[in-house]
Amino acid sequence: MLRKVLLTFSTRTLTAFLSVINVLIGTNYLGVEGYGTISLIILGVTIYLLIQNLLTGSSIVYFQNKIPISSIIQISYLWVIVSVIGFAGLIYGVDFFANLFHFDFEIVPQEYALHNILLASGYGLLNIHINILLGRERIKAYNAIFFMQHAIASLFLILFFVVLGKNELFYYLIALYASYFLSFIVSFSLTYQYFRDIKLPSFTDFKSMLNYGILGQGANVFQLINYRLSYYLVDIFVGRASLGVFSAATQMSEGLWILGKSIGTVQFARISNSTDREYARQISLKLFKITVLITAIPLFLFTILPITFYTNLLGPEFEPVRGLVRWLALGTISLTGSMLFSHYFSGTGRIGKNTMASGIGVIITLLFGFSIVPILGVAGAALVTSLSYFTSLCYYIVQFKKEATLHLNDIVLTKFEIKEAINLIFKRKPGNNMKPGSYQD
Repeated sequence: MLRKVLLTFSTRTLTAFLSVINVLIGTNYLGVEGYGTISLIILGVTIYLLIQNLLTGSSIVYFQNKIPISSIIQISYLWVIVSVIGFAGLIYGVDFFANLFHFDFEIVPQEYALHNILLASGYGLLNIHINILLGRERIKAYNAIFFMQHAIASLFLILFFVVLGKNELFYYLIALYASYFLSFIVSFSLTYQYFRDIKLPSFTDFKSMLNYGILGQGANVFQLINYRLSYYLVDIFVGRASLGVFSAATQMSEGLWILGKSIGTVQFARISNSTDREYARQISLKLFKITVLITAIPLFLFTILPITFYTNLLGPEFEPVRGLVRWLALGTISLTGSMLFSHYFSGTGRIGKNTMASGIGVIITLLFGFSIVPILGVAGAALVTSLSYFTSLCYYIVQFKKEATLHLNDIVLTKFEIKEAINLIFKRKPGNNMKPGSYQD
């Protein structure tokens, strides 16, 4: 497991570096308003993915040992068509009713609506194949595609903005097109072997994937609201330029989720292919502790860096970023910990727990977001975001405590726990209930 975690962590670190480059190009060449627009476009792709992942997200990973892979592939591709149509209807439907009732709101900037639909389609196709790789525990291939996607975007952005001096938002979109579609072509070639012996999927297969996916997407829909409702609140109540500043701060903070995402990715694949519930509990708790500790260290450094570090890095208009990173600190740590519990519950087939955790966070966001953001602006958005993440983490801890007879001192990391967590990563669990070695790396 160590090799897979380190490989995934290394890949995430490199992609985080590339993401920083992309942020720097966006902030320095497009300014606060232009970067705010890009943030909404990328958010639009994320919203589309929520629709598509009703069938092609965690369901692909979870069911690869349970139903024929050919059925999964056919169902996923058909669903891409349905989800793209649904996404287009959502974009233009919201715009129609906004104009009809004279209120200022749009899912994505309307002048880029068609681009958003096409970008979402490319990313959706890519998402199918990287989830197939993850479900087969082909971690090397999974990480290679993940890195490639970000590397292609960075190369095109550097070419357009730095080398050629094309300081227009359209060229940022071209870089995203290249990133999504070229990565899809490569991922398709890596999973083409699973297209052999294709048979028509059964309705039972479709129903199983849909039931699991609906539960999973319930959590993801709520989690997206926790992640990004604040974007819309800032855009509506404070303005597009302030959204650019807030987006930059959240990107800086979310970069610290690297370790949690890296370990969680391998954790989910491992737990999904195991029938040993006790092992799943042990690995999740220990990895939770060490992940939170390692995330807290760089987060502290981010909060004490001088303001000039952020202005020199992002541009003078982004001076408030350090203060926002501080407001987001509690949420950054909370969400890092929640990732490990979320993968535990979804990997053991109880994805409804994740839906409830995210739903509780949404309640906090809705209760306080519309009242605090108009008063405190971007700082209020950061505060509400942190409260939402922290509340979700508290729910996870309570639910895990009920199942594992967890005591309060059990979540405190000791020197022995650090050694134990490292040993857990180094060693595979013995026994016949797991078959991690049955897949290619």
